[in-house]
Amino acid sequence: MTSPSDLLDVRGFRQHLLEYRWNASENLFRHNYGRDLHVFIIWQEARSHVQRIIEGLGEDFTIQHTAEIQWSQKKIHNNAARLYRRIYDHSGHVPDKIGDGRFHVVVVEDDDPIYVYDRVLSGRIEFVNRKVADHKHRYRKWVDGYGVHASDSLGDFFEQASLLFGRGKLRLLLNNGPWDGEVEVIRSDLAGAYGWSNITEMFEILNLASNHVMLRAFEAFPPWEVPSEGDLDVLCDDLSAFVSAVNGRLVDVRRRSSKTVVRIAGVEIQVDARIAKQVLGRIPRDVQHRESV
Repeated sequence: MTSPSDLLDVRGFRQHLLEYRWNASENLFRHNYGRDLHVFIIWQEARSHVQRIIEGLGEDFTIQHTAEIQWSQKKIHNNAARLYRRIYDHSGHVPDKIGDGRFHVVVVEDDDPIYVYDRVLSGRIEFVNRKVADHKHRYRKWVDGYGVHASDSLGDFFEQASLLFGRGKLRLLLNNGPWDGEVEVIRSDLAGAYGWSNITEMFEILNLASNHVMLRAFEAFPPWEVPSEGDLDVLCDDLSAFVSAVNGRLVDVRRRSSKTVVRIAGVEIQVDARIAKQVLGRIPRDVQHRESV
């Protein structure tokens, strides 16, 4: 059994370090970080249930933060596509559940997380916090739709929270105690919505939001300067996650690679991303018999 001293600090979270381990004595999976955090998003069609949802979450989780976020009308379509990893097939359509881009975000902590395999909305089979999934499905029944979104796992939390709050605000959130009852009002689009102020900012978000490794043009780092010529070559295990996080203008998209143009410090740089392994969305044979949601 993993002891608390063996667990990693979420304040140093990186996607590539996240692991899930089978605990035979408890008959469940647990990850290797000391805290389990999740984000619930209450979209427009569920807005009338905000207080009721917060009260429900408080029964099973420790509420860490609550905010009302307003996206700009100019970026609402792009924000939605990035948050749902739909940047590849971005059609400009905003689902009715998102509405005018004003929504509530509730960050919660699960003190006793239970992870199981489940098929998520995209069709892939992934590790999912069972308690979070139960709450999400309960609230969706209240609105008879998909008006409530939730992260499926700790990795999902960092991917979505880093984009919603940005690195600085997320760092403060991780260092703060439980929610004090105040609802923060944020008028901001996703991190990188208008490009990146510098390459450090971009990679701080990418380290939280995607599992990747940079191959070519690494000689520019440090001192973390934008390369004057050429492009950046990246390997990742999920193209949709990487492209959505980096917020590049798509130039060429294929099944296992993409070319995007990213604005960094006012300079346009081409980023070539290629998938490092095929993600089959398939349960490994040695755990097929174990419990699913």
